[in-house]
Formats: sequence, C-alpha cells, structure tokens
Amino acid sequence: MPPHVCNYLFTSDTFTIFSLQVFAFSSFGPPQSGNVQDYISENRVPVPFLVLLLVQFIFIVVDRALYLKKSVLGKLIFHVSV
Repeated sequence: MPPHVCNYLFTSDTFTIFSLQVFAFSSFGPPQSGNVQDYISENRVPVPFLVLLLVQFIFIVVDRALYLKKSVLGKLIFHVSV
C-alpha cells in the first residue's frame, strides 16, 4: 500500500468521527437531553459518547500500528474481530 493511502484512511476515519458527533449526538444521552447547544452551554458531555470516541481512536491507532508493522495476519484478525 503506498504511503499516501494512509493519509486518506486517517482522513476518512476522522471525518467519520466528526460526522458521528454532528448527526448522532442526541443518541447518547437520556431521551429528554436536548441538543448539542445545550450541552456546550452547560459544559457537559454524555459519558457513552466519550467512551465511543475513545474506543474509535484506539481502533484507529491499532489499525495504523498493524499497518506500520506490515502484519497482514494481524490486520486480518483485527478487521474480522472488529
């Protein structure tokens, strides 16, 4: 895989995370939780949302580490299990 492909993969993962923040933010709080503006003005963020972002970031780092190690079997196992 050429080196510039890693940049495209990172960009697409980042775009996915931010689109999740914008379009699915209301799915992470209680049903009467309000919108993003209310959370920002009250300076609070739902814990499940933070956990999801942390897990997604860890997946990105593991995927890049497997890519740099050129571990084809490890990458196959990672992608099948996730």
